[in-house]
Amino acid sequence: MFKLPAGPAITYPSRFLHLVRTVTSGERLVAVSWMESHVRNEQDREILLEMDQVNQKLHALAPDAPETDLGFKVYANLKRRWVE
Repeated sequence: MFKLPAGPAITYPSRFLHLVRTVTSGERLVAVSWMESHVRNEQDREILLEMDQVNQKLHALAPDAPETDLGFKVYANLKRRWVE
């Protein structure tokens, strides 16, 4: 459950149920939008996210290392394979 102060927004997958409590004072202004990933499979998206996190760490620690380049190459190849 999230309780945010006035102003911030949150995004979440549409498969999650949510509850919006009644406004008891003031007013609630709402903006609703949808996003769609070009990578349809959720597990593939998670792999890409984790691979990107590894790549960012590699780049921070060893930007010129061949392993860093390899990490970015693997990420790009997986993304190309899974994008619809």
